[in-house]
Amino acid sequence: MRLLIAIILFLATWSNAHAERATFKFLQTVSVAELNAMLSTERDHFLKNASPGLGYQLPPVSTASNGVDIYIVKYWSHSPDLGIQSRTMVSGILALPRIPNRTNIPLLSYQHGTAWGKYGVPSYAFKTSNPSGYEHYDDAYETRYIVALFAGNGHAVMAADYFGMADARSDEAYFIKRSTAQTSYDLYLDVRQYLRSKGVNSSRFLLGGWSQGGMNTSGLLELLESRGVSVDAAFTASTPSDTFAVFNAILFHPRARDASWINTLLAMTIFSCDRYMGPKGLAKATINPVYFQGFKAIYEHTGYPRGFFQLLSQWEGTPILNYLRPELRNPTSFANSAY
Repeated sequence: MRLLIAIILFLATWSNAHAERATFKFLQTVSVAELNAMLSTERDHFLKNASPGLGYQLPPVSTASNGVDIYIVKYWSHSPDLGIQSRTMVSGILALPRIPNRTNIPLLSYQHGTAWGKYGVPSYAFKTSNPSGYEHYDDAYETRYIVALFAGNGHAVMAADYFGMADARSDEAYFIKRSTAQTSYDLYLDVRQYLRSKGVNSSRFLLGGWSQGGMNTSGLLELLESRGVSVDAAFTASTPSDTFAVFNAILFHPRARDASWINTLLAMTIFSCDRYMGPKGLAKATINPVYFQGFKAIYEHTGYPRGFFQLLSQWEGTPILNYLRPELRNPTSFANSAY
């Protein structure tokens, strides 16, 4: 019983200290006009080459009704897959609406989708440059859109960068559900404490995510429910909730309309599994040696964007199964492999 009490006290102390060491740095105020540009002209730019020829009918353009204050958050998290010793500094954003009364506003936790560049994440979505020198907003446009849509209409919006992204020194945990959910959960704890210190209460707590972020939203919802945190609503889009089903389809039932960059999902998941779940050497045991260095460069975001697109161009037309070692190129051996 004494041991149990000691553990509970330690966890409570660690959680409070954890929150106190988070920093919230004001970045900028985004005007209503700028937000409306994100919802209209930036949206058109982002989508013009996304899916040519498919005849999509876009929904009407939304508008913002208030400006937004953007804060960069630096906070501590750890990977449940690696243990408490993996504790590391990660980052994200908090967007607060500029409205007369912020004492009781909804809070949305948004989980972003796949980012091929290390800085195509929320904490760089409103900066004009990043260390890679690639200054294009397309990489983080979804965050800009969500902030414009929700924070521009009275919600607070928080969004984590995840492990290995932006300025984090950890490895990326792509499709590693528990670890990625932890980054959003820890951000939630810090944001909640920060808002309370400013006299802001969240009237409703909402979750949302797209693509990889859809799976991360499901993982975060699961974690929040296990911790007794009430969530009022959640949405996902293009969500790979069953990752084995996704990769089984990509490998053994490819379609002509599959995206040309779909091979990168293999690269990032294989190395992420190697680093976070094991066994050690999983990547070398899985990847065709011809593509190993290229896959490693994609996972480590080396030379993005020029090197990234050069690899995609160089590999154009390569059957997706060719990226695996020959012994894994049938459904049974793949299903039974460590990967």
